[in-house]
Amino acid sequence: MGALDALLRPRAVAVVGASPSPAKAGHQLLLSLAPFPGPVHPVHPRASEVAGRPAHPSVGAIGEPVDLALLAVPPAALLAALRDCAEAGVGAAAIHAGGLAEAGAEGAALQAELLDVARSAEIRLLGPNTSGFLDPAARLHATFVPGVAAIAPGPLAIVAQSGGVNHQLAFAAQAEGIGVRLAIGLGNAADVDVPDVLDQLADDAETGAVVLALEGVRDGRRLIAAIERLTARVPVIALKAGRADVGAFAQSHTGALTGSYRVAHAGLAQAGAVVVQSTQELLDAARALLCGRLAPREHAGLGIVTGQAGPGLLLADELSVAGVRVPELGAAPRARLAELLDPITYQRNPVDTGRPGPSFREVVATVGGAEEIDALVVHALLEPGALDPVADLSGATDVPVVFSTGGPPAQVADVTRRLAGAGIATFASPERAARAAAALVQDAARAWRRRERDAADAAAAAPLAAATGAPAVPLAAAAPLVPARPLAAAPPAAPAAPLAAATGAPAALTAPLGAPAAPLDAPAADPLDATAAAGPWDEASAKALVAALGLAVPAGVVCADRAEAHAALARLRAPVALKLVHPQLRHKSERGALRLGIATPRELDAAVDALAAIDDLQDARLLVEEMAPSGPELLLGAVRDPAFGPIVVLGAGGVAAEALDDVAVRIAPVAVGEAAAMLGELASAQLFGGFRGQPAVDVHALGAAIAALSRWIAERPDVAEVEVNPLRVTAHGLIALDALVVAT
Repeated sequence: MGALDALLRPRAVAVVGASPSPAKAGHQLLLSLAPFPGPVHPVHPRASEVAGRPAHPSVGAIGEPVDLALLAVPPAALLAALRDCAEAGVGAAAIHAGGLAEAGAEGAALQAELLDVARSAEIRLLGPNTSGFLDPAARLHATFVPGVAAIAPGPLAIVAQSGGVNHQLAFAAQAEGIGVRLAIGLGNAADVDVPDVLDQLADDAETGAVVLALEGVRDGRRLIAAIERLTARVPVIALKAGRADVGAFAQSHTGALTGSYRVAHAGLAQAGAVVVQSTQELLDAARALLCGRLAPREHAGLGIVTGQAGPGLLLADELSVAGVRVPELGAAPRARLAELLDPITYQRNPVDTGRPGPSFREVVATVGGAEEIDALVVHALLEPGALDPVADLSGATDVPVVFSTGGPPAQVADVTRRLAGAGIATFASPERAARAAAALVQDAARAWRRRERDAADAAAAAPLAAATGAPAVPLAAAAPLVPARPLAAAPPAAPAAPLAAATGAPAALTAPLGAPAAPLDAPAADPLDATAAAGPWDEASAKALVAALGLAVPAGVVCADRAEAHAALARLRAPVALKLVHPQLRHKSERGALRLGIATPRELDAAVDALAAIDDLQDARLLVEEMAPSGPELLLGAVRDPAFGPIVVLGAGGVAAEALDDVAVRIAPVAVGEAAAMLGELASAQLFGGFRGQPAVDVHALGAAIAALSRWIAERPDVAEVEVNPLRVTAHGLIALDALVVAT
């Protein structure tokens, strides 16, 4: 028995608010339930009969067990109706009325009261504000939307937060010839939410694929867990509305570069879902995946065979945009194609036959049999006499085939139906076929990452220094003056001497930053212990954390005044950078709190004078730091998302990070392999691969650093945010030039 059996598999149904008026939802519910083989009981306070069925004044008066009650009454009558259900022992109820939590505080209070009643009576509650659901195989149409009885049963489950989107997808699936296992709109989801339905479907043998349409996410971690369980058996294709929403839930670059859509997209993909951008893509991907999933593969190779060259170009373009690999064929398949095709045709992949002919099936078999190819996309117009798609494609190859075609609509519909019986998904345009094929590849990549996760986690436990080969001393190659200072021992908050003051002998220098990295799985000491004060930390303290996590930082000295800064200049390797250090100073370049390229005492004095003129930072300290080698810059950060909890962010860094808006996101913690893959998602990824003589990033070292930060932030609920920006790529490895920590 599933947790939602009373809701989704009822034996008897009551319609509370059943109405003789055809304009009322309570009337349409009865009409929709007409095919249901079990008892359907109208509940009306006065009528003895509604829509040809005997009516009852209350659920308790029915006198028979009722599993599911559909409440089609206004908000003011809901509490009494639900209490009646509770007294009658009803197992589940759907509330169709709107005007509750989505309408304001008064409605939210009523919804909370309804939920209390439901939970105390162990009633599973669908809605409020739901149009209902349908299970065509059971002939159960618990919805007031007309016309649903025509929707055929099949393997596709539709789970949507919006009742309107739910029914739109169900009718669209009907038009596409895809049968529906379940279509449910959750509405406000006061009780039954997306993860509950996904868990129910995980054990349902009749479900072959799930499409998921989300507007918001309440509990991202629970959603991810449910999708992971489900995708182990069937594919999940997800659409998240709200691409325009970019909420800045932190003041740093990292916070501004995340947002509910971006984080949800990352979480869905990380959980194993294929994430798409439209309802059409939802159904197209589902059609392809229902015909068969690829074996787990990190970068599956796609073959293209066309009967006309132009559509082949469109296919290749669309697949390129989707990041799908279209590998060149090896020598053996090319030799066979040379025997089959005219020399003027292109035979390396894409393969253009010029026009379908007697050899078309053999061409498909040859390309599909190449060791580089995991799936095929085939395009050909319907040309009776030249091509019989069913005969030429069915059984031609063992790899999945996606077909696109064009021709008279009736012929296309017939071919689509017949090829579906052969396990081949058919589409009416090359672009749709390409995106559906891309879904196959993405699903295989998600499965591969899931399979590799345990091995990657084991690799992530190795010390970062061993993984990267980084030196065990600061980049300045100067021995530390004293042991590295943990973050908990940060300088006191008492104001320092004015920066412009010339003091006598310099105070003792603090330790250079950049001490050897502790192993990631067993750091020597937590640099942010329980005694740390809440709020933002200054750069020096934040860099101590970064160093403890294994990233190199420049050799530098924190100074209280001008004299200490001169002493630091004498000890460090020039040129140096001079920065103000203050917990409230987040972006130094915007405040003029940074001076670079200082090589002489005179230049240092000028820089100190300039920084001392910043009016509201007179109690700041100075950080004298060696200049790092040149190289491209990344941003590495971690923040807490309201729905998904801790996340890690990798992006193009530097002062233009927000303007570039080029980031990849993962839910923390993340394994090294998954973390390393984030770099490839950046539009600017090419810049970090040795572009025009610049240093190339060590991708594994970067993945190890991301994974280390992700594990740490996942275990520290007292930390709201960590940001390293810029994280410079140098010939010596990654160097953290600035850092921010915000403790809660």
